[in-house]
Amino acid sequence: MNPGELKHLITFERAVLKVDEDNIPVKEYEKIYTCRAKIYNISGKEVILNQGESLELSKRFIIRYTRSVKITNTDRIIYNGETYEIKYINDVKENRTLLEIVGELFV
Repeated sequence: MNPGELKHLITFERAVLKVDEDNIPVKEYEKIYTCRAKIYNISGKEVILNQGESLELSKRFIIRYTRSVKITNTDRIIYNGETYEIKYINDVKENRTLLEIVGELFV
């Protein structure tokens, strides 16, 4: 892959349980990794949730493989101020050079 194609800046966040001032556990997200990605739009569809319409967008993010952070399905991606839930992670060609990640956004 041409490195110039990895032009979109994305950030991965991981949920962490913390305790607030009232000793109540709350879920917060911490940045764990920032990198450049190639992004493809996969699909968009309208769904009906709780008597209202919503839009579901899917994108494919291609990034360089990283050994410093293990990215999982419980993490999320921040791109252009929007949060994508990770649905699928694949090591492209199983040679630890590229990761393919599919994320979904609900609008």
